Amino acid sequence: ALEHAGASEGGLVLVDGEAGIGKSRLIGEFVAEVRAGGAEILAGSCLPFADAVPYAPFAQILGHLAAGDELPGEVPSAADLADRFRFFGWVAEQLVAAAAAQPLVVLVEDLHWADESTGDLLLFVANAVRSARVLIVATRRPSEGDRAGGLAVALGELVRSGRAVQVHL
Repeated sequence: ALEHAGASEGGLVLVDGEAGIGKSRLIGEFVAEVRAGGAEILAGSCLPFADAVPYAPFAQILGHLAAGDELPGEVPSAADLADRFRFFGWVAEQLVAAAAAQPLVVLVEDLHWADESTGDLLLFVANAVRSARVLIVATRRPSEGDRAGGLAVALGELVRSGRAVQVHL
């Protein structure tokens, strides 16, 4: 998948498995290999709060980009539906721009704790980077179910259609 991303064929890899089975270990090994190969990695995690935090992993990911002064202009609001679509497009544009010089791996951990908004943004970005040098890798525990019930269905469809790869541990 990383080789495909390097050839501007970005995509989504979903790593799922029960708690303690080795998702974090696998991702750690992958991250070390990717860094050694020269790709950039941006990571964020969904949070297990009682009230889910919208866009939590992407706030962390974009924060890493902003630390390098790479985010141009004003961030569109995600307050209403019309602005939300612009916000999603803006996030995708930032990730594609960050991958211009080298492949970019976007790591989203603990997707099972994602709220509906985060799930929607992940799906939008995964579709938007299909012709970019961006690989999205997401981890989740399938037995816990997703907070955003539709996310599990949408991810399943992406895997069935061949637009995402699932690695089940």
